[in-house]
Amino acid sequence: MGTGVLPQSTVSFTTQMSLEAFTEHITEAAVHLNDCRQRATSNFFLERDLSAPAIWAHMMTQFEAHAHQVIRFARAIPGFRDLP
Repeated sequence: MGTGVLPQSTVSFTTQMSLEAFTEHITEAAVHLNDCRQRATSNFFLERDLSAPAIWAHMMTQFEAHAHQVIRFARAIPGFRDLP
């Protein structure tokens, strides 16, 4: 499984990249994005007396984690930074 840290890559997508190499990069990115899904907790909202600030804090923590995972996923896609 993934370590949660993506390797620094300078690979950019070109027509010279093989389909296998491109698929490898996308698969690696998906593994790291899946880490976010696995960390999601479903039992948080089963607690009875949650205050609005507690719910808001939980939602913002989850949003921050998801945003970081999306960024890692995008960075792992060859050529993503070259898109207009």
